[in-house]
Amino acid sequence: MRTFISTVRGGVLPVLLCMSALLPLGAMADAREVFSLDDSLAAHATLRLKPTDLIVAPNGRYVAWVDGAALLVATAPTFEARTVATSVVAAYASSDGQTLLYTRGKLEPAFGSYPQEDSRELWRVPVAGGTSQLLAKGEEVPEGAPVFAPDGRSFVTAEGPMLYEYRLDAEGLRRRPLLKRDAQHYAAIRLSNLMYSPDGRSLAFVSWRKAGQSYVAVHDFATGDYRYIDSGIFRDVTPVWSPDGSQLAFARTLGNWTHEYRFSPKNEAAPWSLMIADAATGKVRTLWRADTGAGSVFQPFGNGAWMESSVETPQLSWTPDGQILFPWEKTGWLSLYAIASLGGKPRQITPGDGEVTLPALDASGRNVIYATNIGDLPRLHLWRASLTGGTPQQLTRGIGVEHSPKMLAGDRFVYIDNENGRMPNRRVIGTGNARPTVLTPLAAERQKNQKTWQQFVDEDVVALTADDGVVSYHMMMVPKGTPPPGGFPVIVSSKGGPDGRVSPGNTVNAALGQYAASRGYVFIDINYRGCFGFGLDYRLPPQRGATGGSEVKDLRALALYLRGRADVNPNRIGIMGGSY
Repeated sequence: MRTFISTVRGGVLPVLLCMSALLPLGAMADAREVFSLDDSLAAHATLRLKPTDLIVAPNGRYVAWVDGAALLVATAPTFEARTVATSVVAAYASSDGQTLLYTRGKLEPAFGSYPQEDSRELWRVPVAGGTSQLLAKGEEVPEGAPVFAPDGRSFVTAEGPMLYEYRLDAEGLRRRPLLKRDAQHYAAIRLSNLMYSPDGRSLAFVSWRKAGQSYVAVHDFATGDYRYIDSGIFRDVTPVWSPDGSQLAFARTLGNWTHEYRFSPKNEAAPWSLMIADAATGKVRTLWRADTGAGSVFQPFGNGAWMESSVETPQLSWTPDGQILFPWEKTGWLSLYAIASLGGKPRQITPGDGEVTLPALDASGRNVIYATNIGDLPRLHLWRASLTGGTPQQLTRGIGVEHSPKMLAGDRFVYIDNENGRMPNRRVIGTGNARPTVLTPLAAERQKNQKTWQQFVDEDVVALTADDGVVSYHMMMVPKGTPPPGGFPVIVSSKGGPDGRVSPGNTVNAALGQYAASRGYVFIDINYRGCFGFGLDYRLPPQRGATGGSEVKDLRALALYLRGRADVNPNRIGIMGGSY
């Protein structure tokens, strides 16, 4: 048995946690103990989804996803799911709207006397159904996710500091390097944000350098030439093509990041800018510069229920009528703004106290759908906003979360939802205010886990205020039935980060939590200051992390709350966690 002892300031929380096993608490827990930890883990493998678990065709005519190891496709207009391949690891939608690529197997590195084993395979399958075609095996399988040309006949991947083009033909796959093997490219530590021009003749990408700079570059497929756009001591990120392919917009941050300290707050800096570059000449102009103070640091949209943010996810959109959409934290909340590509003042599209996740632009280019916690901070719901003005419309509600919307043909969209943190996450197709259509998982997988799902408890949201007035939201699972004499013991799960976030249906240790609740333990997955989704002041507070540990105040508030609950044993409160 391993025992962990910890204390919170002032001796508030003596902690004793036995990690070898969670013992049932008397006859009450014995009666509830009907699923194992393995059962809970297996059920949560299906319950927990990521934004990348929705694969949508560029023409919006189908949705695909990997369920277990089966690749499923649901096509318009009925969106009835069917299996097109098995033993699948990952899948990708070709831009032709008719083909899916998928991978099988894995690379086992050499270890001691065990040689390297490479069982990777790349396959192609028609969406309409038919026989899969093997394209590559072993080391011939491309590294990284493919980015398809507009005609779907080829794709590119980034492999270290180099780019490779893979051309699909009747006989299979042909590869060629795109960049010249010179110091310009080998100085890069990685390449990201690969994006074909609308006509497929050029490719934009971002080249990241060791000192922290990043450059936007353009490769010409016909000539093999390439150009770095106005490179310097900048961090240029997230390029996007204009609809006619003549220009590129990107975000620019000034400075050098070699000595940037990971846990130090950085809520102000030299203001970032939106830049416009002529794709043919490389000439650059500043379209707009952020104000000083709040919003002067470029903060990208999060993507999905965790609201994790990355500049390597496309952050800018260029609409058909010449507007550029971008994220800005001017109000202290991450919101969507629009500005004319010819210049002018930005307009806030998504007002309100809450964070906006990566928006999905509809085919008309006049509306966006996005997930946000405006009006319900611990959760995410879907909203629709018009770029021409008006009040945004809330599309989904409830005690769960809805997130990761992607546009389909017509006025339909697909997203992931979780009703209460207990039943499985679902892939759902919505149409305005009409009744949503649930894309059911594999029947066998549902039947196997149905008994376990039915025994899960709901996740409650607990809002607690620290002694300095900061509010934090925690996810709590309470056992069914009457507490034992003295109250339930408690396990507190402390997340890493500290910028990670938990929400209903998206807790870090949900499988362990449900198992612990079935054995008579209260289980709590916590948020504390430093995580995103609750505004700039919460994400980057004074004395954050290594500069003062102000998040301990949130842990202290939780400890006092637990000791004050009538159903909790104040002498049996344990804490666990990893990383941060």
